[in-house]
Amino acid sequence: MKILSVYLGHNSTIAYLENGELKYFLHEEKFDNVKNSDNFPLKCIEYLKSKEDISNLDKIVVIGKWINRRMLRYIKNYTKDNKCKIINYKIGFRDRVLYFLMKYFPRFMNRVNDSYLWIRKQLYTKKVISLIEYWLWQKIIKDQIEFVSHHESHALSVIYFYWLHLKQEPILVFTLDWGWDRHCATVNIWDNNTLETIGTVRNRYSLWDIWSKSFTWGLGMSPLEHEYKVMWLAAYSSKKYYQEVYDKLFKNTIKLKWLTWKSKIPWNQSHVYYHNKLWWLRFDNIAWALQEFTEETVIQWIKNAVEKTGIKKIAVAGWVFMNVKLNQKLQEQNFLEKIYFMPSAWDDSTPIWWVFSWYIHAWGNIKHLKPVETMFLWVRYTNKEVEEFMKDKTEKYIIEKFNNENELIDATVNLLKNYEIVSIFQWPWEWWARSLCNRAILANASDLQSFHTVNDMIKMRDFWMPFAPTILEEQAGKYIKHRDILKNKILESSHYMITAFDGTDLAIKDLRAAMHQKDKTLRPQLVNKHSNPMMYEILKKYEIATWMWGLMNTSLNIHGYPLVWTLEQAIFTLENSWLKHMIINNVLIHKK
Repeated sequence: MKILSVYLGHNSTIAYLENGELKYFLHEEKFDNVKNSDNFPLKCIEYLKSKEDISNLDKIVVIGKWINRRMLRYIKNYTKDNKCKIINYKIGFRDRVLYFLMKYFPRFMNRVNDSYLWIRKQLYTKKVISLIEYWLWQKIIKDQIEFVSHHESHALSVIYFYWLHLKQEPILVFTLDWGWDRHCATVNIWDNNTLETIGTVRNRYSLWDIWSKSFTWGLGMSPLEHEYKVMWLAAYSSKKYYQEVYDKLFKNTIKLKWLTWKSKIPWNQSHVYYHNKLWWLRFDNIAWALQEFTEETVIQWIKNAVEKTGIKKIAVAGWVFMNVKLNQKLQEQNFLEKIYFMPSAWDDSTPIWWVFSWYIHAWGNIKHLKPVETMFLWVRYTNKEVEEFMKDKTEKYIIEKFNNENELIDATVNLLKNYEIVSIFQWPWEWWARSLCNRAILANASDLQSFHTVNDMIKMRDFWMPFAPTILEEQAGKYIKHRDILKNKILESSHYMITAFDGTDLAIKDLRAAMHQKDKTLRPQLVNKHSNPMMYEILKKYEIATWMWGLMNTSLNIHGYPLVWTLEQAIFTLENSWLKHMIINNVLIHKK
């Protein structure tokens, strides 16, 4: 059985499953080198065709029951302009009219919005099918293509990643995202291999719209890109100052009712509503008020669902749960017993799990299904390929070749303990945006100069943006407070930098460059021998050399570019930054 799943949107991706094995999972950004590329994934398809025969697919799954007008425009025009565009949020006459109607006729505007979405669905679904046929599979049978629920895809992602379908107990699954398929959030119960939706939130009340359209853009940052900057900026305010801002922006704007919420204004037009309200307010107070509002809303929503169902074990996915500060507050709630955070909660991971679901549906069991238990997949370079690639680069670089991995690790640890910065390019590649040490920049975290060197000369990020630590799992208790939460609630999710913890006094000493400088929180990746064997050995030898158990870690890329994927991109990053050392397979490269 051959199944292809396609996501058309922000960071477009495809997944290909054959006979129960996920053989390919490809991001368009890796081919066009545009970060979070939402171009039509034609290059992914062409690459897949060069490797596999996909002429007789059993099923093609498109994520999203209907594709909105913006997505359709990208599909139609991707050959003309391969650059990602952002919606123009300039406040013009049309937006002023909308603001007036929302303010004085909110109920009427909500009904108009529902009708508009329904009409748009009818108009564009058939066109999307014809376009997919035209560009990819000209002779395909139409009933082979199926549009599936976006939020159900998110729910399945966290279920199948942690193999929760094998557990004989009900689990509450929450999704919280943008307004796909007329909903921005869902509450589900997973039990007996069945997903039952028991609550939804309409897309006009999407938290994404407030974060991206109103505040990320309103603070002069890029929507769909810099929301995490707003999250980290929030810690630089304090309750003494932000409470007034909170009351002005959010007080009594939302009404939670069990498994849903409503607002006085449609948040999909919130950029109009909040345009004039942000004037004369400090940026850090705005960020904290938004973060506080998000935490209060989401936690109360989840608490309502737990009280209604009596289920205290939950799993979460969707864009909003990429907010690690929200996740930290969530894991500290006493009404929850267990939490599973989807590591790649973005939309790009949704295609994988639908191919799994279709395979199980076709076979009626999971006998032949091979699990995906890692964020490392495919694209391997042999040592011979690396040596051949570096053959003509000896004028620029000193190249050390190691026949023994232990010698390579010793050389790496020696550089790190002497406060050198080392980048790592190891196979297989990581299929999401956060560094898990196969595409990483590592540094000694005990010296704050490591932060400034990487931040100012390589990553070029804002000063308030923290880096993350990579820590030995067996020694995590020395650096992380609330060890009981780590051990009992979220241990499975602790390997993926998807939540935050308060740091201990020893963490402030040893991991000074790898924590938030204001609130002293950590967004750690815990490493054991199974999750990343090479990194585990580096940390063990680093422990012997320095009596420390963690390193500063950030992704291997230059600001504005996606995570490095190919050898060419790795050398481009080395040449166009202040990086001096890079490990590629069994080779250690030094700039002359």
